[in-house]
Amino acid sequence: MNINETINFDHIADFAAKERAISKSKLSPGTRVGEGLQIVGDDAEEFLQSFAEKFNVNFSAFEFHQYFPGEATAEMHHYLLNTKKTSFNPIFRLINQAERSFWRIFSKDTSFKTITLQDLENAAKLGKWLNN
Repeated sequence: MNINETINFDHIADFAAKERAISKSKLSPGTRVGEGLQIVGDDAEEFLQSFAEKFNVNFSAFEFHQYFPGEATAEMHHYLLNTKKTSFNPIFRLINQAERSFWRIFSKDTSFKTITLQDLENAAKLGKWLNN
């Protein structure tokens, strides 16, 4: 197995910061792609396709539905509400709680595997995704 040692976390952080238009200083190897970068559905698919092209990574073993909810689904709404920072305002917290409960009723699956920027760095070094 060939390992590309020229790839490091800075390359991955540069890519993620540019793709998500956020400060690189806010990223760490433990940053979660879905939760931390707030990427789900079609956006997650496009992010991973761009990543695969830039770093020449084969994602054929990647099972998208295990890591991200689909676009415009109850699972996506539930996922995003659960990853959103809670307001200090009690009225907004109550509204957020009600929304989460509502979308949970219609969600078939509410737990997804996590991908971190460290996982993406490992995939870039190996040239392929290895399921955890």
